[in-house]
Amino acid sequence: MVDKLGCGTYEAYFNERKGERHTCRIRNISSLSWNRKLNETSDATVSFSLNGWEAECCNCVETVDPWSHELSIYRDGAEVWCGPVINGGIDLNSMTATYEARDLSAWFDHRWVELYVQEDEEFDEAPIN
Repeated sequence: MVDKLGCGTYEAYFNERKGERHTCRIRNISSLSWNRKLNETSDATVSFSLNGWEAECCNCVETVDPWSHELSIYRDGAEVWCGPVINGGIDLNSMTATYEARDLSAWFDHRWVELYVQEDEEFDEAPIN
């Protein structure tokens, strides 16, 4: 958990895609940042120390893959940011891990979204006034 300047208590998790289930809670956070951009995709970065983690937690972090997992950030128990992990890695020399993510709109850049239209459906053209 990260608590700065009395502004709340922050937690971060890695989730399976679509955020339905937490894969693991991120502990020993050394740096956590995210932003919001009007009409643009926002991003987030989390860095944390692996020192003191149990083997089960380290195994969890090891399985986090870009575009297969999401990062979610919570402030005082309420989710404030979520999006797919796009990059990440572990530095074994310093025993730290850093992951980058983009907000949920990034899926539109990475996946083709098809519109569903039934084949037997006919559309009437609306009159132009």
